[in-house]
Amino acid sequence: MTDMNAYYAHESSVGSVFDVAHFSRFRSLWMGIIGLGFAAAVAVAALYVWNPDWIVIHPPDWFLNGNQEIKDLARQHPLGVKIGVGAGALFALVFGAAGLSGIASALSGNSYIRVGERGMSLRLPDSFFSSFEHDIDWDQIDQLTVVQEKYIGSMSRNTGNIGGELQLRTHDGLDRSLRLDCFREDAWLIHQRIQEAMNTRPAVFA
Repeated sequence: MTDMNAYYAHESSVGSVFDVAHFSRFRSLWMGIIGLGFAAAVAVAALYVWNPDWIVIHPPDWFLNGNQEIKDLARQHPLGVKIGVGAGALFALVFGAAGLSGIASALSGNSYIRVGERGMSLRLPDSFFSSFEHDIDWDQIDQLTVVQEKYIGSMSRNTGNIGGELQLRTHDGLDRSLRLDCFREDAWLIHQRIQEAMNTRPAVFA
């Protein structure tokens, strides 16, 4: 058992817990901006296929043939164009919602992973505009897995890390997979710190 200065402890329904990861506003904001960028790109592409004249009023000479082919496509395959544009609009909405969710998460800045000898306390982004917030005793947890996602071929645990996920299953039926992209630490380090914090308690100074 390791004793830690009580200054770093947070109280929860499972006793004193300690931070094992630090929320990154920059990462969350950057992911939000990327999501909005994808949403804008997909929306513009869908609008262009639906009516090229809305996007390109006066196409340059080198693009005249391509622009005309898109117009012909809408006349020759109206149903296919409607389905494609509808799918594009749906993707744009999903990307836009994810982007706004990332920005909202960056502004709130209150996500955390805290662990102590009796259990763990979590507040993580979940779905688009909601959070997964639970204090869970170790006896309740059936399986806890932290997955580190890496680029193909990356062998070092410190490089090539592109994201992570915390997979949680409890004895009472709760089964969730929660993204760890909004934290500064890589997933493997978060897992290591969880293992260490399980045996940590606040020090008592006489």
